Amino acid sequence: MNYIIGVDVGGTKIQVGLIDQKYRVLKSASFPTETKKGKKAVIKNITNAIACFFTSSVKAIGLGIIGEVDWEKGISIATKKIKGWHNVPLAKILQQKFKVPVYLDNDAKVFTLCEAILGQGKNYNYVVGVTLGTGIGGGLAVNKKVYHGKNNFVTEFGHTVIEASSKIRCHCGQLGHFEALVSGTAMHYWYKKFSGMQKNTYEIAKLARADNRAALKTFRIMGRYLAIGLANIINSLNPDIIVIGGGLSELSFLVNPGVKDVKKYLNFPRRRGPKIVRTKNIHHSIIQGAALITNPKYR
Repeated sequence: MNYIIGVDVGGTKIQVGLIDQKYRVLKSASFPTETKKGKKAVIKNITNAIACFFTSSVKAIGLGIIGEVDWEKGISIATKKIKGWHNVPLAKILQQKFKVPVYLDNDAKVFTLCEAILGQGKNYNYVVGVTLGTGIGGGLAVNKKVYHGKNNFVTEFGHTVIEASSKIRCHCGQLGHFEALVSGTAMHYWYKKFSGMQKNTYEIAKLARADNRAALKTFRIMGRYLAIGLANIINSLNPDIIVIGGGLSELSFLVNPGVKDVKKYLNFPRRRGPKIVRTKNIHHSIIQGAALITNPKYR
């Protein structure tokens, strides 16, 4: 039997999975990305992670990677999360190493493709994916293919302006972006603002479950901005369904109020909006989506 290797290259970890021809994950493992060590170290870590799963039965490799991607040329253009990362011909590098075809795209886009074909959006033609993590990613699948727009610069939901008067700076340097107000980074900011203390994402979530006032206030304001961000997506694209993924999607006290309040911000609030759901595949959606882009049917 022939197999595919799917890879999710994130800011913290590299997840690799061995995928069969029906896009089922047979086994997977995670390895550190080590972004602070720079480009060469990250490429080496990606290569070593793939090598752990590679055999002569592997016929293709697909990657979903953070940042801007030229999917047609197989180039990872840029991400601020990896030191010195600029116009890296990642597909070519890996193809020379493993002697099989290699394809790559942005991680949020392959997440969306996975949901459109295998997941919550499989019965719909217009599927939007939103990933909530350290930042916010997005994708649009139309008739089971990712819509890439001009130069693949599309569905950058995280960099839409949610609060023009905000003084909170996004990773990109701009103010008031969706990502700056609703993300893991935003969670740290809000909690410190309300409590005066610095906590990590897991600690803040734990405090919210224990009814900590500052933590609950953090999630209330993030839920409000999440509702505005989702409403902007609906007002602009009007998809059949929005699927929310990423690590923060597991926090029901963030996602549920945000989804509930979306109608407040729709341009035609009486109109029935799209279905908004959380992924059921929190752990494998990106590696499965990465495997899917090796198939010309979905490119």
